[in-house]
Amino acid sequence: LEIAALERKAARADMACGVRLNATSDIAWERVAVEIDGEKFQNVMAAFPEITFYDYTKVTKRALAFANGDSRWPENYHLTFSKAEDNDADVIRVLAAGGNVAAVFESDLYKAATALGLYTFGGVVSNVIDGDETDFRPMDGIGVLVALKAKGDAKKDTSGFVVRGVA
Repeated sequence: LEIAALERKAARADMACGVRLNATSDIAWERVAVEIDGEKFQNVMAAFPEITFYDYTKVTKRALAFANGDSRWPENYHLTFSKAEDNDADVIRVLAAGGNVAAVFESDLYKAATALGLYTFGGVVSNVIDGDETDFRPMDGIGVLVALKAKGDAKKDTSGFVVRGVA
């Protein structure tokens, strides 16, 4: 109901509509069938084909399916892989496949990488965009490294979650 209301509101304002389904979860919405007013759909993206849906994920298999253009992937669903403290090898795989990856960078490196627009992660050279400008990832293009500036506790993090090094 909320998505339908948002779609109507966007139409009245003559605006495109975008919805991020996962905020703190990592549900594979592309696999969740829905029923709306008695009509069954393969997933919520199929139920609302005019809306652009997007998410972040730490599930490598999902990120690679999106990056590799899996024909079963909903056309209106954009996915960005999230770097964690222990998934650098998966980050490299996703970037090499042409997928997008969001990563938290320490402050000076964030400034350098976003100014330069390039960063080499594990031997893979990627275009870098400033992920703090907007959360709407479908505008990013493909195969980009989304740099997020370390904030709060992340400023002091040494677990591997925060990217530290040279641009």
